[in-house]
Amino acid sequence: VLLLYLASSFFINEGSSVIYPMNTIFAVSAAQLTQEQVVVAMLINRVTAVGWCLLWLALFRADVEAISCYAAAVVATLGAGLLCCVLSASWEYTLLQLCLACAGTGTFACGRSILSSLTPPGMSAQVFGFYSTVNRSAGSFGPLLFGLVVDWTGDEHSGFRVVLVFFVIGIWLLTLVDVRA
Repeated sequence: VLLLYLASSFFINEGSSVIYPMNTIFAVSAAQLTQEQVVVAMLINRVTAVGWCLLWLALFRADVEAISCYAAAVVATLGAGLLCCVLSASWEYTLLQLCLACAGTGTFACGRSILSSLTPPGMSAQVFGFYSTVNRSAGSFGPLLFGLVVDWTGDEHSGFRVVLVFFVIGIWLLTLVDVRA
């Protein structure tokens, strides 16, 4: 179960490694947004992230399973990826930043919670070390594939479409993870 969860995380992180760093560059270069529009949307992201953190905490306190919260956050990341596929207006970029605020806070908190519940007693250093290695190594294939597709097609939207495959694989693997096992 732990390896399945790590594989799911790997694919989700591959997709995230394109969405998070590229969305701002993409907004300015391809969607022709002004720097002011981008800064305002990013500030909205930071402010609303506090609210999302409080929501995730409330869900934990209400005994909502971490895997359900994590899945919701991953779906929000997928939504952000879909928005990148069509991004052309300032309001879409603001919506993208709201999705990323939800997704970023949820995947971080819920993902670590799941990992800790799947970690066998006495193995926390090894498991978290391996998880860190997986997370650091994830982020190579997504950006590479994004770059190759954009170079081949000349269209940034196409690069984001291909990266969505990583999220689909990650979400599918996540559905196979049974944290109760």
